Amino acid sequence: MRKASCYIKYYGGRVQCTLHSHNCIINDDARNICNVRENTRGAHAESYGLFSAIHLDPVEKKPLYHFYPGQMILPVDSLGGNLSCSSCQNYEIFYVTVDQHLALHSFEPEKHGFLSRTQSGALYGIYGYHTKIIN
Repeated sequence: MRKASCYIKYYGGRVQCTLHSHNCIINDDARNICNVRENTRGAHAESYGLFSAIHLDPVEKKPLYHFYPGQMILPVDSLGGNLSCSSCQNYEIFYVTVDQHLALHSFEPEKHGFLSRTQSGALYGIYGYHTKIIN
């Protein structure tokens, strides 16, 4: 687990996540609404570097279809989300904890662009299965 950014530490061991508009107050040994921040003596980004989806796609499949038609992109996404809508098309792969997910892919997010170009032949790497802000 990586120490999280974007939080305020309070007296009594609680922390407040300031990553998005929920501003969760997280008690010790608890998680926030996204299910990716955990308070274990300070906020930790439990899913940092863990990806629940990675797939090579044609660019036309995404809203980027105007850019470089005929090229491939490498969309990835991670766990968690700040909306938690059970009607979400990808609910099962995003709204679970690290412990509950069966097939997580692990790599440093900073290497996503490099991985896209060198390993998959994709033109770009994007975060693209659903919109959220985490980690």
